[in-house]
Order: sequence, then structure tokens, then C-alpha cells
Amino acid sequence: EFFIWVKILLLGVLLGTAGAATPYVPQSSNPIREPWRWQTFPELNGMGLQCLARGDDGVMWFGVNDGVMRYDGLSWQMYTSADGVVGAPINVLFVSQNGDVSAGSDAGISRYDSEGKWQRVFPADGDLPWSVFSITQSHDGSFWYGTAWGALHLAGEKSVLYTIPEKKDAIQDLVPWLSIELV
Repeated sequence: EFFIWVKILLLGVLLGTAGAATPYVPQSSNPIREPWRWQTFPELNGMGLQCLARGDDGVMWFGVNDGVMRYDGLSWQMYTSADGVVGAPINVLFVSQNGDVSAGSDAGISRYDSEGKWQRVFPADGDLPWSVFSITQSHDGSFWYGTAWGALHLAGEKSVLYTIPEKKDAIQDLVPWLSIELV
């Protein structure tokens, strides 16, 4: 009886291996490459797209060589220095908690408010080069900007730049009203 079970077991193993196919390997597509996920905007051709941001209202903002382009799904609007955008090209865009849009360029920071107007945020005036590369908003509503001079924190009327000692003297001469903290 033992030998019968061994023969059945061997027969099962032999039949199992002889009839085995290659194991199933599921094929999944890369969702990034699925063409239906992408849309082409001919309005951006040749504009030098640098960055983009999307608001909670679905409006898309594009930082380009000449300023900022807004697309609401139906129409396009271009904003340049004539509209109050500080500098060009736009390096970074950020949509805040209240829907305002901040734009950073090599000349500083501007903000598009709920009334549909661009305002210079920083520096307050002049031709001071102030390259902005990143923008984020704290839980308290204040803004942090990654700049060529250091980390700039704007909280209401209070402006603090966190920078290294080598840059402090140059900045203090150019912007004497700015509070500077060394890191």
C-alpha cells in the first residue's frame, strides 16, 4: 500500500511538471504613459514653460518666459509685468490656502489676489535681484520662500531672512529694513 501511494505521488509530480506552463506574470501598464491622461495645450507652444500650479477651483496657472498664463478650462489669460507680475521668467508658482497665487521670479515675488490683480510682494520696490525658487505656506498662513539669499519668511508685515554670515552684510546694505537671522 505504501508503494501505491509513492507511485501515485511520483506520477502526480511527473504529470505536474510535464504539463506545467510558464508562470503567469501580470502585465500592468504604466499610468504615466497612458495617453488619455494627458492633454496638449498649443497655447503654451514656444512660451518657455517653467512651472505650473493648480488651484482648488480647477484653474491652471503656468509660469512662462514672459510672465504667468491662466487657464480656466475655457479661456486663456496672459499676465506680464504690465499687469504687475514681478520679473520674468517665472521660476515657481504656488496657490495658497485662500486661492491667491504667488509667483516667484529672479526679480522677486508677486501675488494674484481674489480681486484679480497682481501685486508686488517682495522686495517692496527697486531693481534688487531676488531670485525665488520655491514657495510654501505654513499652517498659520505665513509664507516661506526659498531664495538665492536664503529662506525668506513673510508673516503679515514681518519679514525675516534666514541666511549665512557671508551674505548678511551685502543684504543688510541693500535692504536695511529687513530682519536677518543667521543660520
